[in-house]
Parts: sequence; structure tokens; C-alpha cells
Amino acid sequence: MKILKILFALSLVVSLFCIGDIIFLLFFFERMKELMGDTIITDPNFWLERVVNFINCIGVFFITFGLWGAVLRNPFDVQASMFIKIGGVLFLIASTILICSDLYFIIVLNDQTHYTSLITADVMLLTIGVATLFVADVLKSGILLKQENDLTI
Repeated sequence: MKILKILFALSLVVSLFCIGDIIFLLFFFERMKELMGDTIITDPNFWLERVVNFINCIGVFFITFGLWGAVLRNPFDVQASMFIKIGGVLFLIASTILICSDLYFIIVLNDQTHYTSLITADVMLLTIGVATLFVADVLKSGILLKQENDLTI
């Protein structure tokens, strides 16, 4: 239970950073437009990063809600497991988008600067998504064992 509380605290901090990122984009978009010029509107990399960040933020929020349910009620809660699973799926979607984007830049456009991003950030996000799905599966297995135990007289 202590580890779940630590994970919840970490996910809460990451959620606050996600909220900060969204607020920064909303309030300082005009300033970014001044710094980058009008190319910011037509730059596909900028918007791809914003979409992926938004998907990651939603995934972090789902995981935070799931961990909150696990801490508040019990670790083997159906709703908590479902929220954590949704967050893991969103991480997998975001990592797939990033991997496809980087492979496009590397293979089609022959831009070798995306190797580092592909090897580190994209694969790490994929690993986090798979690990999150694993945690959700373990919680679901615990739910089934708890239900069987409750039925046993």
C-alpha cells in the first residue's frame, strides 16, 4: 500500500506538470508565435508534439484517478484497474504515434537527428505503457482472486 501511495504522489506531480503544460500553451501561444514566426501554425512537428503531449496528459490523469481509487478504497478495485488500463492504452497510442513519426523522418526524409528520440523517449514511453498495462492486469487478477476468496465459505 505504501508503494501505491508513492506512485500516486508521483503521478499527481506529473499531472500538475501536464496541467502546467496545457496552461502554458493556452496563455503563451501568441508569444511562441512571435518567437517562432508564423511557421508555428504550419509546422507539423509542433502540432504532433502537442497532440502526443495531450494524449499523455490524459493518460496520466487516468492513471492518477486509478491510483487514487486504489489508495482510497483498496488496491483490488475494478474501477481503479480500468482507469490504469485506459492510461496504459493511451501511453501505447502516444508511443506508437511518436515511433511512426520518427521512423518516417529517418526512413523517408533521411533525417538522422531522430535516432536519439526513437531510441530513448519513444521506446521508454512504449515501455511505460506496457508496464502500466501489466500493473492493470495484475490488479485485475487480484480482483478475481479476491472475488473467489469472498465466495469461499
